[in-house]
Amino acid sequence: MDIQTFINNYYEAFSLKAELPIAFWYSDSLLGELKQTQGCLFKALPAIRQGEIIRYLHFARIDRLTSFEKVEGLLFLATPDILSGLITWTFFDNNNPDAVSTPFGSGCSSTITLTVNENRQGGHRTFLGFFDPSVRPYVESNLLSLTIPMSRFKTMYQIMRNSSLYETHAWAKIKTRINEG
Repeated sequence: MDIQTFINNYYEAFSLKAELPIAFWYSDSLLGELKQTQGCLFKALPAIRQGEIIRYLHFARIDRLTSFEKVEGLLFLATPDILSGLITWTFFDNNNPDAVSTPFGSGCSSTITLTVNENRQGGHRTFLGFFDPSVRPYVESNLLSLTIPMSRFKTMYQIMRNSSLYETHAWAKIKTRINEG
């Protein structure tokens, strides 16, 4: 899987106004200055969204990566229109009732823990999140999250160009609205 190919496909599907997803992974190596967030780790989300890498439990926009090799999952911050496309893409080849799951938990649990566990089990569920009131102050009021474990993303990467995010009248209308927003 090539990161730049995905970025190009993502921007083509969602527009240049779509925020790139954030990869997360664990490492025993400190890649930079250790920062403690003093509470909810999503306090660091604004810095991550601007390109900073957070360490040990690493977070980085995908344009800062050289490979997907150690990534556990991808965190998409999405407006309703972008979320609509992400969910459509998720269901394109997997119409199981739990293909998109919404178990309630803390921001960390519903985005990181569930996704890491799903990835390590080779599962295919994705997770809607950021419903927990403790995480809501750290994101805009019109954003929710969708996390995709790498075990699922590997398939989604391959089928993306075949999904309804390209060359369909319905999605073209939504993409126009994303561009105008």
